[in-house]
Amino acid sequence: MKQQHETTGQEELEQGQVAEERGLAAGGVRTKYEMHEMHEIDASHGAEAGPERGLAAGGVRTKYEMHEKNEIDASRGAGAGAGPGTVPGLEKEVLFAGTPASWPVMKGKREGSPQGAEAAVPAGAEACGATAEGAASDGAQPTARSGPEFPETALHGPLGDLVRTILPCTEADPAALLVQLLAGVGNLIGPSPYFVADSARHRGNLFAIVTGRTAKARKGTSWQQVRHVLQDLDADWLAKRVKSGVVSGEGIAQVFEPGGDRRLLLLEGEFAQVLQVIRREGSTVSALLRQAWDGQRIAVLRRKDSVEVDDAHISMIGHITLAELHRLLAGVEVSNGLANRCLWVHADRSKLLPEGGSVPDTTAHLQELRRAIRTARVRNELRRDENARRLWREIYGRLSEPPAGRAGEVLSRSEAQVMRLALLYALMDGASTIAYDHLTAALALWDYCEASAMFIFTAEELNPRAARVLAALKDGPLSMSGLNALFHRNLSKQALHLLLVELAPLVEVYGGGTREDPTRWVRLRRRGS
Repeated sequence: MKQQHETTGQEELEQGQVAEERGLAAGGVRTKYEMHEMHEIDASHGAEAGPERGLAAGGVRTKYEMHEKNEIDASRGAGAGAGPGTVPGLEKEVLFAGTPASWPVMKGKREGSPQGAEAAVPAGAEACGATAEGAASDGAQPTARSGPEFPETALHGPLGDLVRTILPCTEADPAALLVQLLAGVGNLIGPSPYFVADSARHRGNLFAIVTGRTAKARKGTSWQQVRHVLQDLDADWLAKRVKSGVVSGEGIAQVFEPGGDRRLLLLEGEFAQVLQVIRREGSTVSALLRQAWDGQRIAVLRRKDSVEVDDAHISMIGHITLAELHRLLAGVEVSNGLANRCLWVHADRSKLLPEGGSVPDTTAHLQELRRAIRTARVRNELRRDENARRLWREIYGRLSEPPAGRAGEVLSRSEAQVMRLALLYALMDGASTIAYDHLTAALALWDYCEASAMFIFTAEELNPRAARVLAALKDGPLSMSGLNALFHRNLSKQALHLLLVELAPLVEVYGGGTREDPTRWVRLRRRGS
């Protein structure tokens, strides 16, 4: 039977048949592997897996999703008019869903399900010549996203508007675009503006590490879009102060000439090479990078003469795959403080653009950014206004308590990271104080970075069962019955309890416990809960 299915799948693929009746979008061709999987799953269910099984037009259900869908939908109480996993009062925001023609405008509150959404073009799509009809005709397609969902609240101010303009023209991840823009602009501004915490001055120099699945994460694509923006903002800075190829601490320090420019953006498209350099015996790279992030004098002691640089303003952008990161990031680099000085960003392809991306028209945004950068360069200390101080008092306690384990070590500088982001949001608004909206946007972006770090550094430590539960909960809450359905109802109560104990830092159990509503639910733990 298996051989027959594989042969049939191969024949259909060779003939180039379009399997629209099986849920593919017009023009789609199923691969041999997908066709083989679909045949086996349809046979196991005894039915075709078309739109009547809950797929949106153009959707393709994975083997696992099809195999578990019936039991899980039942446990979630999915019925007519409700999508799987929908629980009253617990709406899950998804940045992009449905077909290109149904992408909602990103400004303001997103509408409900993609099936019911009015056809619209994402804000800024006109900048790259996109229309609702054109997006569909050009073959633009949404794609399933791995990892955490990106919060729209982080798209604040001129940089947020710029990301909205770029996004319809690229397959790059919105989080990767935003964080790299912030890191680039933060270095371009220079060391003048800062905020003070415990007598230490924190400036806008960020370390941002973008991770993902090899080329599928579109890490390099995101940088190319950011590079176009930075080129237009200051081509001279981009040519002279953006460097790659870290081989030693001495090499970094020697970039700075006496009385010269103190800005330096380290762009490491192969961050794995940097980690390999750091792991060498006697390497000074990690120590120098930590000094640079802290704003201290960077110093490399040598036998004949030492290299010392005051007021260096060093930022860093690195790209690395998850597999390389797990293999190369030694435990010492987590515990000694390099990792917690980085913003960890999990990136994935935001959409499929078969005809390729384009460079959008960002003229209006660039004019606004140039004004903001000029103003920022003459700023000194920025402080929170009264509303921001009130919010800071509310969230400071939970920011100060990172989760346990390796991910907690990576997230242990959350207070400083949030305020650096808030500082940059304020500077891009041309503000002289850090306001409530700036802090709110910074918290939203930090939440994403925190979720990315949990995804990156916790997933590798989980056993397969726990990892399976986390993957399922990304689609929404599950009842206890639904949780057991993930394992074909073969999990004992004791095993289920131990599984939830292991996942306690990441999930929470809620609801039920009464005669009227005995059902208990499990969901991903919310920030601060």
